[in-house]
Amino acid sequence: MKRKDRVFSSLKALCNNITIEKIKNGFNGFDATCIGDGISVSRSNTSKELNELLREGKVIKITGKPVFYFDKERLSLLLNIPCNNISASISNLSDILSTPLLKNEASLENSNNDDSPFEQIIGYNDSLKIPINQAKAAILYPPNGLNTLLIGTTGVGKSTFAEIMYEYALKSGVIDKNAEFIVFNCAEYSDNPNLLISQLFGYTKGAFTGADKEREGLIDKANGGVLLLDEIHRLPPEGQEMLFLVMDKGVYRRLGETENHRKASVLFICATTENTNSFLLQTFLRRVPMVIKLPDLAERSIGERADLIKAFFNNEAKTIGLPIKVHKDVLTAFTMYKCKSNIGQLKADIQLTCAKGYLEYKTLSKLNINIGLSCIPEHIYTELLNIKKRRLEEISIIDELYKPTSMHVEFSGNETNDLKTMDNYKLSVNLYEEINNKYNNYYNLGYTKEEIKLDIIKYVDKYLKNVLSEVSTINSAQHKKELFKIINPKIYYAVETALLETSSERIYDKKILIALSMHISSMLENIRKSTYKKPSNKNLIPLDNNIDYETAVEIHEILERELEIEIPGEEIALICIFLNTIRENITENKPKIPIIVICHGESTATSIANVVNELLQTNHCYAINMPLNESVKVVLEAAKNLVKKVDEGKGVLLLVDMGSLVTFSDIITKDTNIITRSIDMVSTPLVLEAARKSLFPEYTLDNLTKDLQLLTPYIGRDIGSSIDDNIGDINKKVIITTCITGDGAAKKIADMLRQAFPFIEKVNIKILPMNVEKFKEVKYEIGHNNIIAVIGTVDIHLDNIPFIPIDEFIVGDGNRILRELLIGNYNLRNIDMETNISLIVNTLSDQLTFLNPTKTYNILSQVFDQIKHYISEENYIRSKIRFILHCSFMIERCFRNESFEYKNPDEFISKNQQIYNDIVKSIEILKKSFRVHIPKDELCYLVEFVKSNKLLIERDCL
Repeated sequence: MKRKDRVFSSLKALCNNITIEKIKNGFNGFDATCIGDGISVSRSNTSKELNELLREGKVIKITGKPVFYFDKERLSLLLNIPCNNISASISNLSDILSTPLLKNEASLENSNNDDSPFEQIIGYNDSLKIPINQAKAAILYPPNGLNTLLIGTTGVGKSTFAEIMYEYALKSGVIDKNAEFIVFNCAEYSDNPNLLISQLFGYTKGAFTGADKEREGLIDKANGGVLLLDEIHRLPPEGQEMLFLVMDKGVYRRLGETENHRKASVLFICATTENTNSFLLQTFLRRVPMVIKLPDLAERSIGERADLIKAFFNNEAKTIGLPIKVHKDVLTAFTMYKCKSNIGQLKADIQLTCAKGYLEYKTLSKLNINIGLSCIPEHIYTELLNIKKRRLEEISIIDELYKPTSMHVEFSGNETNDLKTMDNYKLSVNLYEEINNKYNNYYNLGYTKEEIKLDIIKYVDKYLKNVLSEVSTINSAQHKKELFKIINPKIYYAVETALLETSSERIYDKKILIALSMHISSMLENIRKSTYKKPSNKNLIPLDNNIDYETAVEIHEILERELEIEIPGEEIALICIFLNTIRENITENKPKIPIIVICHGESTATSIANVVNELLQTNHCYAINMPLNESVKVVLEAAKNLVKKVDEGKGVLLLVDMGSLVTFSDIITKDTNIITRSIDMVSTPLVLEAARKSLFPEYTLDNLTKDLQLLTPYIGRDIGSSIDDNIGDINKKVIITTCITGDGAAKKIADMLRQAFPFIEKVNIKILPMNVEKFKEVKYEIGHNNIIAVIGTVDIHLDNIPFIPIDEFIVGDGNRILRELLIGNYNLRNIDMETNISLIVNTLSDQLTFLNPTKTYNILSQVFDQIKHYISEENYIRSKIRFILHCSFMIERCFRNESFEYKNPDEFISKNQQIYNDIVKSIEILKKSFRVHIPKDELCYLVEFVKSNKLLIERDCL
């Protein structure tokens, strides 16, 4: 923290203890010595920083000997007056108590006891207390009130607050009972000054072509009343200057008038979401002395939020004419979720929820309108994860806030009490009537209730989307769109909740989440269809691993709670097995290959790049839009400049849509000496894959380009034609999909493959779902050499047959690997160690956090050479790959002090002394190169790995 900030913090801390009473009793501020003593800064340096803060308008100076200082913001809060009304320098702090604003303090205090419109606002005596007192002071300030600026983000209720200020002025007698409240949106006329003048001030007959009669402006209509200038930040400087005369002297002229001035007494209230200093003239701000900031919903108390929620549900019940029963979990979700667009979004989300509940009431012939979790918007449902992570005491206050009967709260619509909710989103009260009409029409036409429900849901979603265009609802589940084609979102989030709540000592990556979600999804589907089979492979349950088993029990309980169903106890065993795939992944921060998307159209490229950057939480995907009327030369020049700006030394990849854009790469490389490559037929999935892979430090531009070319729309045709040439007797070829049971996830994976590779069935490649036991029964019938690949959540360990985990198809390179297998480019049956080094290094680069993959591979190859006499020549290549992977992860565990413990290591070492000594000797180069200590427990695992080669034994047993 800078010295000036320390001095300011010290002064603020001192001023926070000062009250109005102390000022009235003669307190006059703090001197530099007092302020500096608490932070060990000398008097002279403190004085220097205080004078700088004075110039910045953050403190006031009380002249005299010694000189005293006081925090201007604190004084503003104490006196309920704007900072603009406080002088920078005064002779005595108590002098400010005699200003006109505070002479009016008695009126303000009396107004607090009245039944004023402000008292009907939820939060009037809590988070809105200061803004309301400021508003009252502005209205009561003699002779005609103070012009006011309302600041706040979208949805906080600025327009409603302004209208309540108007109502307060009426009630207080400041303005006549017939005075009007006029609203003018500055954005509508910001680009047309003449139209702006005519709207605000009116015009005379003949003032311009088409002005066939005289017309009054909004200043006329607001005369004696209040004019709200909404979105004042959209009013250009010339528009602001037009208002000076009427603000200063209360006079104006209509457009076309040149002689006499008209008189008007107007109280201006301006509203904005922006920083005032960035768009409003200082000369304009001086004419709007009262600045009121309205708090975001997140800054208001949880009690206020609950009151808002109850008011909104009661309003909906009143509109429908029927009571609404809301589940306790729904109230929890609405109370805790991050409502980024404030009260406006909260109201909109509640109305959407009630509309869906009402639709179920109609289509399912329910007795009551019941609102459960199935009715809430998806972006709120995703927030349940964060809600579950909050402190239990925070969630437990839900009962105190809503006082539910059993698990529900009933809203009758009779308890609104005319409370003002500070929202300005006027959704149609005819929405429910429209739902009724549509329901009756479809029913009379013979539609089924399910068809009616689907159609009306589309209508409701479209309706609210149009109405809420100003509310920026963030849908955090957008990037999971493809995943949710095979996994129910509710199950996915339930599994994620379970993993997070049980992860205090370990981190679960995407692989375990996806695999377990798929398993639970298929298990529930089998239960629903009465085809569920209890697991029979209990011998695989790792019951000796107490941590995994206890965690599996907890996950089982959480899933039952989250999904509100009973899950067979036998599933604990399968969950326990799934936990063996836990791994921690962290991406290193190294130079990347920038991606530039260039597309025809006004915003096509920008839209794609924004989506990709948001999903990957990165910023290295750039966009250049090419409007149809833009010349190629202009776009090419823009592309050159962007390439020079973003290149990190690895070259730049251009992803383009069509036409002349394809030729940009060669021209740019020639003119800039920066290597570029281009791929056409751009799409969001292609850009997403390009951006993801470009994050990997070992990828070169050429490697990346080659991989992505396999993803172009032509690939289906190319693969289809290549299969006939490469696979041979096609009728006998199979792809095996696996899971623990063989009946659940394996079948879903098979369906996913058929969808992703539709040509497979056309050439008669069979996809067979199964588990280990099933494969043992049919392996001879299938024939080992006819198996192309094994894909799934369980590896059945077939020699020379590639296994592709299902997570590779969701977050990895599964599609590419399978494509290359199908056209014969990914042959692991005759793997050559020396020619496949890059494959191993690339694998390490994906998985390692700290280690350099190339260095790691080279050093571990030397270590392996010293113990290779323990490895048979037949299994040399595969053993070396596994050895390198095992040791890489072992080294990183040791770096993190997360080494595995070995049961009875001393006893094991004594029984295997020779091989243990050889291992210890062989890893000396490893310890020196990485400067890491390898404990004996890890060495025991390494000895066991080399000695038993357990995976090969298991394969031979199949």
